[in-house]
Amino acid sequence: MQISSNLNDLKTHNLSKPGSYEWWYFDFIDENSDYSFVVIFFTSFLFSPRYIKKTESGNEFNINDYCAVNVCVYRENKILDYFLIEYDRNDLKFTESENEYTVNIAQNSINFVTTDNVIKVYLSCNLINPVNGKKIKIKCELTPLITNDDKNTDFSGDEFSDKWYPAFPKCKISGKIYLDRSTKNQRSVKKILVEGTGYADKNWSDKPIYKDIDDWSWGRCHLKEYTIIFFRIIYSHKVFNKFLIYKNDKLIVHKENFNINSVKKRNYWRLEYPSEIQITDSEVSLVIKNKNLIDNGPFYIRFNSEFDLKINSDSVSGNGFFEIIKPARLLNKFLHPFINLRIKSKE
Repeated sequence: MQISSNLNDLKTHNLSKPGSYEWWYFDFIDENSDYSFVVIFFTSFLFSPRYIKKTESGNEFNINDYCAVNVCVYRENKILDYFLIEYDRNDLKFTESENEYTVNIAQNSINFVTTDNVIKVYLSCNLINPVNGKKIKIKCELTPLITNDDKNTDFSGDEFSDKWYPAFPKCKISGKIYLDRSTKNQRSVKKILVEGTGYADKNWSDKPIYKDIDDWSWGRCHLKEYTIIFFRIIYSHKVFNKFLIYKNDKLIVHKENFNINSVKKRNYWRLEYPSEIQITDSEVSLVIKNKNLIDNGPFYIRFNSEFDLKINSDSVSGNGFFEIIKPARLLNKFLHPFINLRIKSKE
């Protein structure tokens, strides 16, 4: 994994090779209301069996024909709403002016606006499930509280094709979510006010994710004045580790070598995951308990996890997201029909 601290990497890298991927990730947790969400924009949906089949065929094609938007809304550790819509190249557009950069996929957009060296992000989602007609709208403003512009976190190596920009480890998020269940005979719209903290990053590569990666684990949490990011990728030839802790807006812990122990379990897809992770170092101790499984699939699972941090004389606890991906499972054709059940194509 190569790591960037360059704000320009929020822009598209115009990848074109079959199997390439690029995504913008945003999440939010409101511990007071128990609402949370995850939003991901894909220029090429790397988890799509259709995209994988086309990539493995060896034929050239336009990878933007598989762009997608994924929105997950949770409450009390359960999925409240889930949308995963696949679009084509005609729906994907990038626009740039002196102070703005916008990613559009159909009626969904990410707008980065810079004014007086201060960046704000405006996230807009407007999705319709073509099967059941359910709708969701999200309108949010993100103000970074921490921006990863610390060059000390950069890491590059020719052996890694995957790239990661942890752009905003912590950001203030405010806005609204509208869950629309209206029918021809009855209007039913639930409005949810969004106010809390979140996280935003960017990942991309010009190679398929399943080529060299055996295991992909990532997690983040905000604990009072502390922000934690954990990333571990097991490649076929090397292990990538990254453990970052910010206090307020300052990076205070940056580790690539640390002791890690875990307790393993399996979900009903027989996908192995750590039910508990213990990270220890001379400076810090972190325990991640993956009890609340909120997204459960054959190659990917997500938790609203408990994080317990001990650092210096402080001991703090709270909830955050933790994810596991087993990329090699994407090549298992037996699993493709089950993966496709969650993917809808635009009308």
